[in-house]
Amino acid sequence: LRKMEGGSEKKLTKNQQKKMKKKNKKQGQAQGIQVPLFQIGVNELPIPKAIEKANKYIEEEMNFGKGIAMYQAYLEKYPNDCLLLDSFSEVLISAGEVEKAVQTIRKSIELHPNENGRKYLNLAEFIEGDGSLECYEKGIQLLQVELENLPTTRPKEREEVTKQLASAHASTAELYMTDCCFKLNAEQSCEEHLQNALKLHQENIDALQCLANLRILRDRDEDAKVYLEKVVNIIHQREIEDLLPSFDFIKQTGRLLLEINEFQKAAIMFEKAINLSGEDVEGWYLMAFSHFKAGDFGASFECSENVDELLKTNMDPEIQSANAELKQNLNDADWEDVEEMSDDEQQNFDLYQAILP
Repeated sequence: LRKMEGGSEKKLTKNQQKKMKKKNKKQGQAQGIQVPLFQIGVNELPIPKAIEKANKYIEEEMNFGKGIAMYQAYLEKYPNDCLLLDSFSEVLISAGEVEKAVQTIRKSIELHPNENGRKYLNLAEFIEGDGSLECYEKGIQLLQVELENLPTTRPKEREEVTKQLASAHASTAELYMTDCCFKLNAEQSCEEHLQNALKLHQENIDALQCLANLRILRDRDEDAKVYLEKVVNIIHQREIEDLLPSFDFIKQTGRLLLEINEFQKAAIMFEKAINLSGEDVEGWYLMAFSHFKAGDFGASFECSENVDELLKTNMDPEIQSANAELKQNLNDADWEDVEEMSDDEQQNFDLYQAILP
């Protein structure tokens, strides 16, 4: 639900998201049907407690309609409250209501421009170019002030804000490599933001991956390898903790490993990505290619067969052509040079040999 992985916003698990979406549809949210207004009674809660209760309806009880109704009721009575607006915008983002979320964030910014840097970071993800850059810079400025004002007696809050600040620097650096790459001193600004991110949080996975990409672009593959090794180690650790980064992030890590000829590690990353999204035909092809370059022809053949199957329902001429070329290379390869094939690889080898012309 966030572009960057390093932030510490609370996110719903995949299972919770599925349940919530199913319930949303049942309650008519997908069609924009209004839920009954949540009545604020005589025992009206203070706003922070009301937000906590509304979020509990959404995240724990999976009652999206009741949670949204509670937000709407409080916003009707307190339409200009910054905390309500910002919390509601994050709920809308989680529910995929991006347009409403952006409207809510913009209202909060108009009313309270110097409160809560996170809303600027959220808005930056949904706009492009200079507007996005301005939001990131403003968000960083406000988070820095917040961190400086937090006493050392609140270490958990300081740690959370520090990680958010690091992620904001990493996001800004990524923007300098994409939308804002033609700006004056873009590469220097990118480098500075990445170094700031790692000073704040040494294991910020987005900054590490971005630095690796930057080093590859400058033909500094050995430096890139150091950063990618750290990224791979963090991914492995997060897999143990069941906190894997996004499919796109892991797939991009595989691509960068391919760039520096780390074929076996690239194949492992593509396999992890495919475990998150098994229908991704490009991911299967990249895994097939990585295995081929690593000399694991049996695994490469098996993956290329999966590519052909997926292309039947999801045609991609470019991948189809690349996969055909890969199969020809497998045909021309000397499989006998592969040392100590496993039983599965031997079976793949025998199968492939049987269908050769």
